Amino acid sequence: MRIKNEHVFCSFEVGSPKIKSVTLKAVYPRYNH
Repeated sequence: MRIKNEHVFCSFEVGSPKIKSVTLKAVYPRYNH
C-alpha cells in the first residue's frame, strides 16, 4: 500500500489540480466528496 501511495503522491506533484482530484477519487473512492 505504501508503494501505491508514493506513486499517487508522485503523480500529484507532476499533475495539475484537476488531475490530482481525479486520481485521488480513483484511488480513494471514500474521499469522493
